[in-house]
Amino acid sequence: MWLSFPSPVALSVPPQEVHLVSLSSTSLKVSWVAPPDASRHGAIVRYTVSYQALAGEDTERHEVTGIGADATSYVLEGLEKWTEYQVWVRAHTDVGPGPESAPVRMRTKEDVPGAHHRKLEVKSINLTAIRVTWKPPLQGKQHGQIRGYQVIFSQLENSEPRGQPNIMDVALPEAQVVLHRGGAGVPVNAPVKESRRDGPG
Repeated sequence: MWLSFPSPVALSVPPQEVHLVSLSSTSLKVSWVAPPDASRHGAIVRYTVSYQALAGEDTERHEVTGIGADATSYVLEGLEKWTEYQVWVRAHTDVGPGPESAPVRMRTKEDVPGAHHRKLEVKSINLTAIRVTWKPPLQGKQHGQIRGYQVIFSQLENSEPRGQPNIMDVALPEAQVVLHRGGAGVPVNAPVKESRRDGPG
């Protein structure tokens, strides 16, 4: 007499209630609830977390394996700043992997700009005023929403700054400012810094 036994079956339901929390400009925390007991068809032996940036320098899909069977969260680190990611979670039994959870999305937090402004130009308007113009950093280096600029300027005497520098805040969308000299023929030195809620670049 031959007896037949049903073949082992992998998980039929993915992890539940998958959520993301942005911890910093380079890390996200993913949390989940284990699949219901009735759908497991065996003991969970590990989890896998997959993640992918939706834009930026690295848009390849990455996978973290070997997350413990009792885990309900994992922190993804070394991510790109101010970048949106999508994340999946999958549970495994000894038979194999179950289905992936639906993707969830979250953006890493803002950070200070990673590059300077571009194309800084200074043009003389008349004997006592100059116009300073510039372009923002490249999009991938802004690391957030630039909310303004600081123009730091001082008068020069024999190619050396004279006195304390002056600081002027410039709100977006302006990318120019007119500076007035203290006297005709007195040159002005005018570097520009990006400013954001987290601080200047």
